[in-house]
Amino acid sequence: MLQILPASDRAALVASRDAEAAHVLPRDTLKGGARRPETAFIRPAIFTIMPKVTIYENVCKGCALCTIVCPKKLLAIRSDVLNAKGYRPVGITDEEACIACASCAKMCPDSAIEIEK
Repeated sequence: MLQILPASDRAALVASRDAEAAHVLPRDTLKGGARRPETAFIRPAIFTIMPKVTIYENVCKGCALCTIVCPKKLLAIRSDVLNAKGYRPVGITDEEACIACASCAKMCPDSAIEIEK
């Protein structure tokens, strides 16, 4: 879905130079570089879906296989927690940086990790 912004918003967008303005594409250029009198911009709608990582700490035995295969290195053995079996479970350091590749869930021998996209 594209949103068309009126020409009056152009100055504010160009001046702000923020991340949102970087995604604004000019729609007023004709062939040869000529400009149309009415300037309009198109801003694409950007949707980000946050993956949800669930780690079942009571099932995890702390083998650390998931920490090895994570491409972003977001998983680490928690040294502050012991589960009911006496193992140190794995924890995620930054859930927002997760790319939901599910490599950790595929590698886990006990199915202690679940990724929801």
